[in-house]
Amino acid sequence: MIKKLVITTASLFVIEIIVYLYAAQITDILDMRFQLSARYSARISFLMFTGLALWIGIEGMKEISRYQNSRKLLSLWVAAIGINHLIHFYFLVMNHHLKDIALVVPNSAGGIIVYLILLVMPVVLHNLSEWSFLTKNGVLLALAIVGAVFMLANLKRLFQKTELASSPYYYIGALIIIAGLLILNIYRLIEDNKKRSIVRK
Repeated sequence: MIKKLVITTASLFVIEIIVYLYAAQITDILDMRFQLSARYSARISFLMFTGLALWIGIEGMKEISRYQNSRKLLSLWVAAIGINHLIHFYFLVMNHHLKDIALVVPNSAGGIIVYLILLVMPVVLHNLSEWSFLTKNGVLLALAIVGAVFMLANLKRLFQKTELASSPYYYIGALIIIAGLLILNIYRLIEDNKKRSIVRK
């Protein structure tokens, strides 16, 4: 697990360096460079979250939790998103510092919650040999909160005018993806609970 985490972390750092270099090709203004880096870094986190939510929606948390390898993969996946989001946080800090803007404001509460979830969850899950019913549903709830924050962030940016703004179609697409993942995972959860009820009978 530790070896895989080290390799994953190194890979993410390489990817984010490429992201920064790409942003540097777009603008020579340093604060804008970090703003773009933060934006694209967040999108990488979103892609990783989408893959995780899609896997859980298809396989189901009940099935994933049955096997140790699957549990370890889920923990590593969440850790990877957390690490990538820490790099995203660094880009944000630099952007706000260069613009002399306060970073911690009421509007950043959602982001802080996401950081805490993504950093604490892998540690908690790694120390569990088995996942109880509460653990499985706790993981789903935590990921649902992360998804909700992604949704609100994209909804906010859809109607917000910013420098070097992205096409509104990106945000609309992201919202559609999040809605689809929500429906898929609710359906999977209902189906798993139906099977659980049948087994009890």
